[in-house]
Amino acid sequence: MSLETGSTEPFAAALRLYESEGFRPSDPFAGYPDTPFTRFLSLKL
Repeated sequence: MSLETGSTEPFAAALRLYESEGFRPSDPFAGYPDTPFTRFLSLKL
């Protein structure tokens, strides 16, 4: 399972939640651009 989210302070709580559930940094996917303001995470199911 992959997700894209923001990387700025308003997204900090969401990033902590995703990481606490096992999501790990990953490469961009599905045509999303890799920018300084995005984070890509994945979780093996």
